[in-house]
Amino acid sequence: MKNKFNLIFLIFSLIIPIFIGLFVRFDDLKVWEKYRDNFYLDDGRPILTSIDGYFFARYGKNYADGIYDPEKTDPLKSVPDNFIKIEDEDYDYKISYPDPIPLESWLAGNLSKIFNKPIENIALWLTPILAVLVVIPIVLIFRSIFNLYITGFLGALTTVISLTYLSRTSVARFDTDSLNLFFPFIVALLLLKVLEEQKEKIKYIYSALAGIFLYLYYWWYLHTDLIALMLLTYLFILVVSKFKNLTKPDFIAVGLIVLFTNPLVVIEGLIPLIKKIVNISIYSQPSDYPYPSVAVSIAELQKYSFSKLAEITIGNEVLFILGILGTVLFFAKFWKRALLLLPLFLIGLMAFKDGHRFVMYLAPFIGIGLGFILDFLINFMREQKRNFVRFSLIPVLTLLVLFVNLNSILHTEFPKLKKDIVEEFVNLRNITSTDSWIWSWWDFGYPIQFYSNRGTYFDGGSQNTPKLYYVAYSYTTLSPKEAYNTIMSISSVGVKTLEYLREKKNIPIERIVQNVKEGKFIRDINNPVYFLFTSDQLGKFYWIYYFGSWDFNKKTGKHKSIKALVGCKNETPYILTCFNNTLKVDLERGLIINKKPLINEQKKIKFLVLKDKKGYKVVNKNNEGLVLEIVNGKKGKTLFLIMDEESFNTIFNKMFILREYDNKYFELVRDNFPTAVLYRVKNINEVNKR
Repeated sequence: MKNKFNLIFLIFSLIIPIFIGLFVRFDDLKVWEKYRDNFYLDDGRPILTSIDGYFFARYGKNYADGIYDPEKTDPLKSVPDNFIKIEDEDYDYKISYPDPIPLESWLAGNLSKIFNKPIENIALWLTPILAVLVVIPIVLIFRSIFNLYITGFLGALTTVISLTYLSRTSVARFDTDSLNLFFPFIVALLLLKVLEEQKEKIKYIYSALAGIFLYLYYWWYLHTDLIALMLLTYLFILVVSKFKNLTKPDFIAVGLIVLFTNPLVVIEGLIPLIKKIVNISIYSQPSDYPYPSVAVSIAELQKYSFSKLAEITIGNEVLFILGILGTVLFFAKFWKRALLLLPLFLIGLMAFKDGHRFVMYLAPFIGIGLGFILDFLINFMREQKRNFVRFSLIPVLTLLVLFVNLNSILHTEFPKLKKDIVEEFVNLRNITSTDSWIWSWWDFGYPIQFYSNRGTYFDGGSQNTPKLYYVAYSYTTLSPKEAYNTIMSISSVGVKTLEYLREKKNIPIERIVQNVKEGKFIRDINNPVYFLFTSDQLGKFYWIYYFGSWDFNKKTGKHKSIKALVGCKNETPYILTCFNNTLKVDLERGLIINKKPLINEQKKIKFLVLKDKKGYKVVNKNNEGLVLEIVNGKKGKTLFLIMDEESFNTIFNKMFILREYDNKYFELVRDNFPTAVLYRVKNINEVNKR
């Protein structure tokens, strides 16, 4: 009877979280179908909900098309550095196609071939299915290793429905987060089985499986430090638990684990592990690094408040506190065996320091802690009542978790890129040659590579390089010549040449930057270069200006904004009302009447800028104040943009919003404002002929 109950309880513990996890993810498709014209391209391909997903999608597509070659240089990433030779071998690196191909790309590429579907359509359903697999190891760890019934069930249920994990494993997400919890939990389960198993053959089987999954974890996530951490934790537990009683099978088991993991992967992971332990952070730059770091602007790395952490993990602050407390009690009671799970919990706790990315590692332990408290209390009951209470708790806890996580149930994840912008990327194939390079902000590096098959300077893999400053500067400088010199200097010698000069030749950073702006590095290059502006960059201007205005002595920048006034209409011919009448602007006198927080305390408009198809004109209003631009866009839509005078004079505003450019340096190729504006950057020979 007991075995029958255990089996039934196990089945329910697995099925309920898996079903709910799949439902809350695929339920999004009802909204996607309703707004199909916005979320799908005209050929039926969905737009991904992750920018990084395009990195894996491109490699998966290349693999499915039979053109993926790990022996070749990737021609689309980090141009021109991929093609520049440096006399110092330490700087003469090449970015080749990853070897092996990322596991996610390999898996999706094969499924794309099998089902004859585009890689994006595979990603639409693949990520949610992979995401709920984490239920299996969580339930099995606490049921088979710790004999805790509710702990595993509640840990699994909380994981799959938590808003933080849901948003990172939605439909069309196509990112590594879908298995980043599954692998460490399944490895922990197998390593714990190795510790407990007495039969040698079975112990060796578990050891081999643990090694295989450790290698798959590495292949999936490519973080050797995590592999080294899990192995070192296992060795510590093995020594502490057995000390002088270590046997030959124990040593053989360790050898099998390392062998199937790949010893080179283990050794390679030790150095980065030590560095991250010393820095106590995954994101850091050397203290003498002169350039800005992108980390300060990435939303998922920003710190969350306590209440926000509770909201996106369990949906309730009291349950959040109890979950943390229960997890601490769990580790205190089962500290030897539970140590294998401690690294995951510690990564989760980094959410208090380093932001959203790590919250999903904390979510399982909120449920685990709550479940452990309930299991602990149930053990005080008479044995014949325990199973009844445990089984009765399943529907109660399911309803409770669903109720406090209504925000997850109601949440729908949308594509990160608007369809009109994606169509511009696709169109780059038609208006640029295959050897073209696209100069744009880093967020669009991977999508441009995927959709246009054109090389980019800057993407999610090179965002923390000197390109952050130089690209930002090209958008925010007031000088067309300096913008041109910056783009063509980087196009000629790459940032690795500049870093070689700074680090090996000891040339001061100020001189290098000045030489870039003066165009002293410019060479005659064969690849056409294009300068891309998009509507999405309006919202990013706050940070683009910060990086572009970087002070190398103070190691800080300045924030500027170009803000769109929303819902504007003419109350009278000269009174403009916006933001549901919470802001009024007197266009005749150039005054902001009802103040809504805009850019600063300025209440005057210095001048109006009126832009139409023929050009723009400036109407002076006051001796000081802000600039209000009224721009006629597509289909009769008018944009109202407010900024300070310095932002008005930036290349971004002049070339993108007003389409005013110096034709000595740039040629307008496509004007599809406000979606996108594209310029060809003229070759140095063309410039010198003028």
